[in-house]
Amino acid sequence: MKMNKYIIMLFLLSLSCLLMADPTRDPWLVSLDNEFLDSEMTFAPIAAWESAGSNAIINPLTVIEIDITNIEPIVSFNYVTLQIDTTSFVSAIPNDEMDDSAVFTALIDFVRDRQLNETGHVRILIPPGVYNFSDQIVMHSNISLKGAGSNLTELRFLIREDSTGTTMSEADCKKDAIFVNGSDDQRNYNVGIEDLKIVRIKEGLSAREVKAMVGDYDYVDDIQAYWGNNIAIRRATNCWVTGVESENTFRNHVTLEFAEHITVSGVYFHHANNYGPNGYGYGVGIWDSGNNLVENSIFVHLRHGVTIVDGSWFNVIGYNYFRDQHSYAELPISTIVLPFPNEIEQKWSDIAIHEVPPRKNRNKA
Repeated sequence: MKMNKYIIMLFLLSLSCLLMADPTRDPWLVSLDNEFLDSEMTFAPIAAWESAGSNAIINPLTVIEIDITNIEPIVSFNYVTLQIDTTSFVSAIPNDEMDDSAVFTALIDFVRDRQLNETGHVRILIPPGVYNFSDQIVMHSNISLKGAGSNLTELRFLIREDSTGTTMSEADCKKDAIFVNGSDDQRNYNVGIEDLKIVRIKEGLSAREVKAMVGDYDYVDDIQAYWGNNIAIRRATNCWVTGVESENTFRNHVTLEFAEHITVSGVYFHHANNYGPNGYGYGVGIWDSGNNLVENSIFVHLRHGVTIVDGSWFNVIGYNYFRDQHSYAELPISTIVLPFPNEIEQKWSDIAIHEVPPRKNRNKA
């Protein structure tokens, strides 16, 4: 008898839920709080939030691993000569204080030109040690850089104009240390930076001089873009930055522009070359980008840990730790009073959301 009573109660409860349900509601949507009901968006697509971040699927059976310190001869098909070639490379030597830019560039370009990344994912392994760069690393689709750990593998970028290291040009300062850049027709995809430390070095220039050279923004493939980042991911999808420590960026530690489904997770981003306005001193800057995920990360001594602006949508920021927020306003030269030249301390937010018009229709003519 008691069992029948419970069955009847369960039936009535189910019937009540069914009668109260709105048959016109999409099951993928969830209502916003009442305080937002007078806004243009009265429903938030829960499926979009759940799908934020990289959805890259890497088949372990097709992964090609190449040790940058021990590059064995690579047998590949040459699409120019239509012949099978065996190509040898000079390997990088950690801790030798020599420039490793040419080694990384030659290998990555070879992988792209011989289309080794078309049928599988190419993982460039970077064993423990310090590696020095006088130029940026330009990434291509289906290629990742994987260190031995952010406390073991360190990439030091002193991007400079000449071999003496005494001169850094405007073009040098604007370069992103690790550069991912697709196009409207062919977006970059499945690009990863994992388990390493990035350090951006300036020699011979003050922080003010670096900022003056980097400028407000410039153009990359006819779109307004913020330069001078430690990692820049533009016009790309399904990429990831995980287990990375990044120190002393010229502008932002990671900038996402026109990028979707990017994961930034388990990173430690700290300190910047400049903390003034107009996009300097951020941990992750998200511009015109959607469905990205920033989680389980630490941001220290930055103007903003995360900034979302310029028509970005459905980005998820969660389970992060922010400490020692730092920023300043730059004063006109006429108000400079020593010993604090050109700046005054300000306190801003750890996460900033700016509502400004998207730049998609403001391309360079």
